[in-house]
Amino acid sequence: MINQTVAEVQAIVDAVTHHTNPDGSHPQIIVSAFTPILDSSGSLALSLYNSSLDSDLTGVDLWFTDNWDDFYDPDTDQARASLMYDTVHPNADGYAVMAENWFEAVNSLHCDLFGDVDCDCDVDGVDIMLVASRWRSAETDEDYNLAYDLDDDGDIDIVDITKVAAHWGETCE
Repeated sequence: MINQTVAEVQAIVDAVTHHTNPDGSHPQIIVSAFTPILDSSGSLALSLYNSSLDSDLTGVDLWFTDNWDDFYDPDTDQARASLMYDTVHPNADGYAVMAENWFEAVNSLHCDLFGDVDCDCDVDGVDIMLVASRWRSAETDEDYNLAYDLDDDGDIDIVDITKVAAHWGETCE
């Protein structure tokens, strides 16, 4: 069953990537890991499905796990109850978390200015503060965000903050 649904997702990715926009560019593809649910065996199945998506999908510009990471409660091996409306659906707080994660994922593909993590076309104190707000988080932490890991080493530390500072004052214009 997992292989069939991964193949179906791959078919969608292939169809979208073969589309040509009016300007001659091709759409960018972002795929998110599914969130866990309020059932540990169901969450395990979703974890296996996410692993298959991560390892088997091709043609994806960004695969991100922030939704899974933010919802998963390692103490119960299922979704955090505080983010769920029922067994499978997020509540308003859960949807807010997902919206923020999607916003950050989309922005990460459209910021061409290195260090401009808030994508406002300048590297400034806000960017430094955003990276610093994730200080000492690593890929395994729920507050880790790849967009702030500027050296892509799996953690957010002084090196990432220094990389932003090195581009201080640069703008898109």
